[in-house]
Amino acid sequence: MKKSILFILIVPFSLLAQHLEVATPTQISWQGKAAYSSYSPEGSLQLLSGRLSLKDGVIDTLNIVIDMRSLQQENQQLRDHLRDADFFDVERFPVATFILTEPLKQATGEVELVGNLTIKGNTKEERIKANISESSQGLSLQFEHQMDRTEYGVTFNSPSFFENLKDQAIDDHFSLKGTIQFTSR
Repeated sequence: MKKSILFILIVPFSLLAQHLEVATPTQISWQGKAAYSSYSPEGSLQLLSGRLSLKDGVIDTLNIVIDMRSLQQENQQLRDHLRDADFFDVERFPVATFILTEPLKQATGEVELVGNLTIKGNTKEERIKANISESSQGLSLQFEHQMDRTEYGVTFNSPSFFENLKDQAIDDHFSLKGTIQFTSR
């Protein structure tokens, strides 16, 4: 009888999902590059929020919201241009989101995050290689991912869309990287 009472008490807790959130202001880095030279500007973006749910060792939900108005670059003219309608149009599209669409069978180690990324109102599936580690504070997700900006409607000076740009051409690909710490709330 005692074993069945103990089982009844333990089983419901193991079925509950653990909800984790981004605990502190988190910054991720971006890097672009010129199409035909070594110029590679970089900067940062801030996360507005991030949440994940973990149930029986499986991450079944992961939602990340990026504040596009936080887009930073040391050159103010370039920063303002990147925020403008030519690029990310942050007034009309103040956030970018990533929503996991395939649960992760393992909660730690090297994983592939498969989900929908929305930038500038355009949504595309991305497969992002990441490393997830566990600590006493929660889970840490580290990633570096390259993507094609033109798939999100960011075509300014793209050699795929415009001819004869020469040294004004901007590579279609840019990268995002960072570490996101999730903790219990």
